Amino acid sequence: MYKKILLIICATLSVTNCHVYAQNKNAHGVMPLFNSAKGPVLLFGSNSINNKSKDSKGAQYTLTRTEQKNGAIKQLALQGMAKDFSSFKKIIGETITKQLQHQLKLNTETALWQYIQSHPDLSGYGMMVLNAPFRIAMGAAYIDEEVKDKKGETFTYTLQVAGTSNNAYASAITIGQAPDFNAPQLSVSKATDSIIAIRWKARVNSDMPYFAFVYKQTGGRGNFQKLTARILVSKKNDSAYFLFNEKVNANSAYKYFIRPTDLLDNEGSFNSDTVNLVAANFRNLPSITQLKGTDTLNAILLTWKQLPSNSLLTGIEIQRSRDSRGDYVIIDTINASANSYRDTKLLPHVTYYYRLSVLHAGTQQKNRFYADVSVAKQKTNHTPDAPYGLTVKTTEKGVHIAWQPVNDLDIYAYYVYRGTSLSSKMEVISPSLTDTVFTDTVSNLSRQTAYVYAVKSVSNGAKESPFSEKISAHLPFGKEKPLTPGGIKIMVMSNRLFIEWEDVKRDNPAILGYILYKHKTGNKPLQYAVNKPASVEATRLQLAPVAQGVITVPYFEDTISRHGDKYEYLVSAIDQFGIESGLSSTASTGSLPKTVIAAPAQVYVRSVKDGVAIQWEQADVANVQSFAIYRRSITDKSVKKIATVKSPVNQYTDKQVVQGNLYVYSIAAVTAAGESAGSIEKSIRK
Repeated sequence: MYKKILLIICATLSVTNCHVYAQNKNAHGVMPLFNSAKGPVLLFGSNSINNKSKDSKGAQYTLTRTEQKNGAIKQLALQGMAKDFSSFKKIIGETITKQLQHQLKLNTETALWQYIQSHPDLSGYGMMVLNAPFRIAMGAAYIDEEVKDKKGETFTYTLQVAGTSNNAYASAITIGQAPDFNAPQLSVSKATDSIIAIRWKARVNSDMPYFAFVYKQTGGRGNFQKLTARILVSKKNDSAYFLFNEKVNANSAYKYFIRPTDLLDNEGSFNSDTVNLVAANFRNLPSITQLKGTDTLNAILLTWKQLPSNSLLTGIEIQRSRDSRGDYVIIDTINASANSYRDTKLLPHVTYYYRLSVLHAGTQQKNRFYADVSVAKQKTNHTPDAPYGLTVKTTEKGVHIAWQPVNDLDIYAYYVYRGTSLSSKMEVISPSLTDTVFTDTVSNLSRQTAYVYAVKSVSNGAKESPFSEKISAHLPFGKEKPLTPGGIKIMVMSNRLFIEWEDVKRDNPAILGYILYKHKTGNKPLQYAVNKPASVEATRLQLAPVAQGVITVPYFEDTISRHGDKYEYLVSAIDQFGIESGLSSTASTGSLPKTVIAAPAQVYVRSVKDGVAIQWEQADVANVQSFAIYRRSITDKSVKKIATVKSPVNQYTDKQVVQGNLYVYSIAAVTAAGESAGSIEKSIRK
């Protein structure tokens, strides 16, 4: 019987010493070799070996050790089988002695010793063949205590077996090194209300695990305890399998992991996967019932029948989706004793689908039972709260504004406003913002002006909040020049010259107005430095101001020369401190076309029920056939034509607008000769 057991162990574990024990015709083989506290342990031979290094069949054993770092070779003397029973018992101990007596059904130690002396074949001792002390006592193992303290050093052991055929076996070991085992991965786990069964699997590396220690935790808390019993490993192809079964108490939670060992119980470096199991019939555990969903003010309220008290229940998982077919995501996990949940992270006009599951102390995902409900969230019509915590900071790039977000999922966007005093009109300076920071760049600001900032929040229902607190900011003072106006151009209107330019005063309240210079065109173009004050260059070039004093609007009307003289016009901006910008580029009457089409002089916009109403004054309407209406958003750089109306119609309603958005409009006149430039732009928020 014991021979069959040994053969099964050898077959399932691929114990190489099963081949070593019996002499064979292989020229080379691998000898089982393990670390221990006393030094490397070698297992060899299939029979007991005497103190002359010969087994019962007359085979001669010679063992040598080679040190890897210097190649030094040393022959080791085999101790052979214990010379008497007293020495034999001292090696194997009292416990193994009694096990052998019981296994062999021998009543006395004398009978045991006689049996051992007359039965040198180790295969007749069953599982004891894998016991290192027993093999040492039989002379079929060797402990090299001489190198036990040389941790990290590698040694190769070679066993020569000379008899009817010559055989050589060799194995190498590094002192103190853990066996080379992969971490076992969970293959299968099952639990009932009384039995737990687990199987782990690991790919075999250079070392083959023989056993595994089991570590267990009960009740989901406390330290893991090492169980006394070990798992016997089975091998198939290149994988090792670890099977564990245990009787357990019903309605209890357990956690297990294992750590593989070699024949001498040296553990590998890696734990297995940890398995969480609950010994229970999950179909008998409480589940969510009477689940209802109600649309409340700015939330959806879920209610259900409270679960009965049960130590296995750890919580309730709440999942939500916007698709009835699936795509659920976990939005919260709450206490198992709760019977309601308020979901506030919602959008209006959306139907939400919920499902709830009871969580238990285990991780068997397939044992999940869900309760479902759907609720449609209606449109909110409340006024959002104003942003708070407004801060401003001046930087090299401008004024950095930041604020705290409004705790309301119905917020569509934020808008930043700017004024020049607490009582002045506040104007929108930002596009719609979903972030809570904005930088008002230096190009839009003057160092001579103090500014006031505030922020509003706007809901998805186009409801605006009150202003946040207003806070002031001022760029560091400096003698910077005002921004030079650009875009100067000349048009002929009713036999008069109409000169207009960029209105830089609009973005810089410190600018008082403009000075327009006029110069008779010569043979050579004007040469001037744009970075010098206009007054300096105008004096040098003998440029004369067109008007006395400062022009407060970005345009001027001048007479056309009766003598056909050609003139060039240049403009500068001047601020309240008397600092003048550089000269603009020139606009010449010499390059004017014979007919210049004038755009409408004034444009008016207002928000009405159907959209945005636009109206304009038809200045210089001779030969005007129609008017083109252009629109852009505050963030667009170019305009888009949205409509054309025939003259003399001078109004239009834009119905293609979105509540809360800021729009900018301009009008162009169209004649047979072409289309005028766009009028002055006007903006409005719907």
